[in-house]
Amino acid sequence: MISLLTFLLVCLQCDKDIAANIIRVPRNYTFQLSAGFNGSLGGNFVDTTNVDPDIAAILASAAESPFISYDAEFECILGPSPTLQLLAGPVDRDFALEGGIYVEETNSIWFTGIGPGEAGHVVRALNLSNNTIYKPVKDNLILRPNGGTYYRGYVYIASWGNRTVTGGVLAINVHTGEAETVVNNYFGLPFNSPNDVAWAERTDPSSGFRRRAVFFTDNDFGAPNLLNETGPAVLPSTVWRFDPDEESLQPVITRADIPDPNGVAVNRDATKLYVSDTPVSYIRGQGVGGSGPPAIYVYDLTEDLVPINKRLFSFSRSRIPDGIKVDDAGRVWSAEGEGVVVRDSGGKILGVFNDKVLLNSRESEISNFALYGDKLLILAEERIWSVRLGQRVR
Repeated sequence: MISLLTFLLVCLQCDKDIAANIIRVPRNYTFQLSAGFNGSLGGNFVDTTNVDPDIAAILASAAESPFISYDAEFECILGPSPTLQLLAGPVDRDFALEGGIYVEETNSIWFTGIGPGEAGHVVRALNLSNNTIYKPVKDNLILRPNGGTYYRGYVYIASWGNRTVTGGVLAINVHTGEAETVVNNYFGLPFNSPNDVAWAERTDPSSGFRRRAVFFTDNDFGAPNLLNETGPAVLPSTVWRFDPDEESLQPVITRADIPDPNGVAVNRDATKLYVSDTPVSYIRGQGVGGSGPPAIYVYDLTEDLVPINKRLFSFSRSRIPDGIKVDDAGRVWSAEGEGVVVRDSGGKILGVFNDKVLLNSRESEISNFALYGDKLLILAEERIWSVRLGQRVR
C-alpha cells in the first residue's frame, strides 16, 4: 500500500469540519511562476523545471505521491486517510485499458483490453468480492470493444468492428452474458469506430412521462490514417443520439463542433452532456495541430434530451482527455496524461490521482476508470488500483 504524502494543513470545511494532513500544491503555482520555468506537454505539471527551490521541492514531493491536491475540496473527497490498493498486476500492456463500468448486481467492474496471447481486445470483469478476473460475455466475439456504460441490467459497449464487420453499440445481459446489437449503421452507412456510450434518462415529475436516450461517440481512430483496424471512414466523426422508444437514431454533434469525440458522460439528473475531444496530433505526441484542442466540452440537455449550448469545460494539461465520469455531486472525473483528474462542476481542477505513481511504465497510460460507492478503480493498463475515498461518489 502506498501512503499519502503529508504536511500540516489547517482544518478544512466540507460537509463537516475535518482535520487532514495532506500535501497540497498551492493553486497560485499553477498560474504564477518566476521567469525561466520550463514545462512540457509530454510531462506532468509537477515535472516543471527551472523554478524557485522551494517550489521545486514541493513539486518533487508531489511527483512521488499518488494524490496531488490543488484544492481543499479534493482533500474532502480523499478524506483523512485515503488508501490505495493494488488489485491486479503488473500484467501485459493494454490489459486494463477502457470501460470502467460498475455493475451493482454482480458487484463487478467491466473493462476492455488485451490479455496474454490474445490477438485483440476482449471484455473482462473484476469480481470485487474476491478480486478475481473473468470473462462475462458468453460468446466473446465482440470486435474491438472500447468504452461503455451500465443501464437497467445491461452493459452497453461501443465496438469498433473490423474491416469486414461494422462496429456499433451492443447491449450485454449482465446475468447471461448474451449480447445483442443496438445500432450498427445509419441508413446503410457503417460507423467508423464507435468509442464510448452514455445513457440519459429523465422523468417529468408532473406527468410521470419518462424520456430516455443513449449517446455514443464515433471517430475515425480505427481507420487507416491512425490505427488501421477498420476500413476507411465513411461517416464523419459524430456524437449520436439513439432513442429506443421512438426508434430514432440522429447525429446531434458533428465534427464541426468536436472534431474527434471520444469520452462521453451524462450527469445524474440528465441535464448536462460532457464530451471529450481527442485530437490525433496529441495522440501521436505531436502537440498542437490543425484540429481541435484536447478538451472537454459541456452541453445542456433539453427536456427531450437534445444537447444545446456548447461550452468549453476544460483543457487537458497533458495528452488527451479520454474516459470521463460525473459523480453524484456533479464533479467531472477524467482520464488524462497526468492520471485521473477531478474538476468541480465549473471546471476548476481540484486534484489528480498521479499516473507517475500508478503506472508500471511510462509507455503506459490511464484511459479509463470506475466510480462506485466510496471507491475509485483505476485501469492503469498493466495494473488495476482501488482507492478508498472519504465520501461516496456514486
